Amino acid sequence: SLPGLYQPRPPPSSSITVLPGRAKFASMWARRCGAPPKWPSRVKVILHSFFTAGCGITVYKFMQTADVNYLDTAWPLHEDLVCLSKWPLRHDSASWTDLEPWKDWVNVRVDMPSWMEEHQCTRNSTAGGPHTCLDISLPLHELKRNLGIPFSQNFNFQNDALEAYSHLFLFLSALLWLTVLCHDLTLLSVEKNFILDWIGINRSFPRALKVFNLMGITAFIRTFFIGPPSRRPSWRKLFIICGVLLTPVEFAWSLTVFMMCCVPLVLLLFVGYPIRLSRAAIFFTCIILGIYGISLTVHMLILMGSRDFRPAYSVTWSAPAMVGDPCVCGCAFPLSKQGISQICLIGGLMTFQGLMLAFRCLKGLRRSNWANLMSVTFAVPLTLYAVEWTGPDGGPIARRKEGEPVQGEPAFDPFALMDEQPDSAKTTIHMRPVRNRHHAISDGTGTGAGGDGRAVPRRTLEGPKLASCSTMHIIESEYIGCCGFPCRTRAGRQSDDEDEDEFDNLDAVSRADSNASHMGAQRQRSSRVADEAVATRGVSGNTEEDAAASGIAAAEDRSAATMPAEVAAAGVDDSEEKMSL
Repeated sequence: SLPGLYQPRPPPSSSITVLPGRAKFASMWARRCGAPPKWPSRVKVILHSFFTAGCGITVYKFMQTADVNYLDTAWPLHEDLVCLSKWPLRHDSASWTDLEPWKDWVNVRVDMPSWMEEHQCTRNSTAGGPHTCLDISLPLHELKRNLGIPFSQNFNFQNDALEAYSHLFLFLSALLWLTVLCHDLTLLSVEKNFILDWIGINRSFPRALKVFNLMGITAFIRTFFIGPPSRRPSWRKLFIICGVLLTPVEFAWSLTVFMMCCVPLVLLLFVGYPIRLSRAAIFFTCIILGIYGISLTVHMLILMGSRDFRPAYSVTWSAPAMVGDPCVCGCAFPLSKQGISQICLIGGLMTFQGLMLAFRCLKGLRRSNWANLMSVTFAVPLTLYAVEWTGPDGGPIARRKEGEPVQGEPAFDPFALMDEQPDSAKTTIHMRPVRNRHHAISDGTGTGAGGDGRAVPRRTLEGPKLASCSTMHIIESEYIGCCGFPCRTRAGRQSDDEDEDEFDNLDAVSRADSNASHMGAQRQRSSRVADEAVATRGVSGNTEEDAAASGIAAAEDRSAATMPAEVAAAGVDDSEEKMSL
C-alpha cells in the first residue's frame, strides 16, 4: 500500500452489539434451563402436532354436538308424533362402552318397522304436551339431550351422511397426527436419513408401487393426446376429441383406483415401515383429507337447494305413558340452510388444510435433503424478499427468465424451486445478516452504480425501509436489552451531513487503498519478471533485458501518475481528514 495512507478499520459484522456481560446468555432459554439438545424441539413438535390434526377433530365435535338450532323446525318430516319405549340417540356416550346401543344401531337400520313395533309405547294424551309436530313447546332441560335417529316406515341411509363424514374426518385426523409426529420426531433424531423420498420409495418398493399403473393416466395421455409420430393429422385431431370426451371417465377411474387400491397399500406399508414411509403417508393422508373435504363441500351445496334430500334428526322428550315407564316421543326435522352452510364452510377449510400440508410435504418427497418439519411453521421477515439467485453458470434458473425474481411474492414460499433444480440433491442454504450499504437496493431500474462507477445488480427489498448511512452510526451505538429489544444510548450522535461525509471519505480511502495495493503487487511482479529474465539469460549487461525492465518501470510510473482523483483527494498530506477518520 502507499506509505503513510490511513488504513481504516473494517466495519463490524453486525450493526447491533452485545454487551460483554450478556455473553453468558448466548444459549436459548430452554437450554439455559437445563434441557438436553434437541429436546426443546421435540416438545414443540409434539405440541404443534395436535394443532395440525385439530381441524378434523373440530369437525367431528361440531357434528357430534349438533342441536335443535341446526334444524329447520318449521318443516317436520311428519305431523304425527312417534312415541317409543326407548329412542336411540346420535353420538351416545354409552355406545363406547356398552354393546346394547350397537345392537340397536344395527337392528334399526336392518328392519326399522319391526324395531318400532317391538318398542311401541302409548302416550297418555290427557297429561298435556304437544299433540302434533307443528305445535311443539318444550322446556329447556329437554333440549339438552342429543338429537335422535329419525323414524319412519323405512330407514333412509342418507340421514347417516354427516355421521359418516364426522367419523371419517376423525380417523383421518388421528392418522395425520400419527404420521406427522413420526416424521418430525425422526427428523430430529439420528435416523433422519432413513425417511425416503419418491426416488427412494421406487428403489425400495418397486413391485408394490406398480399398482399405481392401474390408474392408466400415462397410457391415456400417450394414446389420445401424444400418439406416435406417424399418426396422420386428421387422426390426431380425432384422437384428441375422443380423449377430451373420455377425460371424465378416466378421472373417475383413476380416483377410484387411487382411493380403493393405492392409498390402502401405502397405509399398509406404513404400518410395516413407519419411519421410511412417514413422509409418503403424510402426503397421501393429506390428499385423502382434501378429497373428502371437496366431497363434503359439494354435497352440502347440493343439499342446500333441496329440502327433501337433507339429512334429518329427531328432537325427543319424555312423556307420561298409559302404563309403565315414561315414553320417549319425538319429531324429525331436516337440517336448516344455515346449518348446511356452516358444514359447507368446514368442508372448504378441511380441503384447504389438507392440500396445504400436501404441498409442504412435496419438498421432502422430491429431495430428502430439502425436507421440512410438518408440524412447525416460522415467521419469515419481509426483508428476505424478493428472493433472487441464479444457476451455477450465472444465468436464470429453470422456470424463470432473465431479470425475473425467483420469488417476488412476500406471502409465498421464499425457498420455492430450490428443490426442483438439476443439482438440488447437492445444494443447501447458508443464511446470514449483511449490512444494507454493502448491497444495492432497487429503485425499479434493475441496476445501480457502485462506488467506482460500475453497474452492480440490485435486489428489490419488499420489507420495511432499512437504516441508511445517515443513521448507521447511531445504530452502532445500540445494545441488546431485555427480551432482545435494542436499546439506544445518547453517546455518539452526529448530524446527517457528518455521517454522510464520514462514510463517503471512508469509501474513498478504501478505494485508494485497493488501487495502491494493486499497483504495489504489479510493481513486485514486474521486478520479479525482470530478475528471472536476467537469471535465465545469464548475461548481466544485456541491453535488451535492461531496456525491458526500464520500460516496465516507466509504465508503472505512468500508472501511478494517472491515479484517480479520489485517491489524490485521500492523500497523505491531508492530516485533518485523517484525524476525522
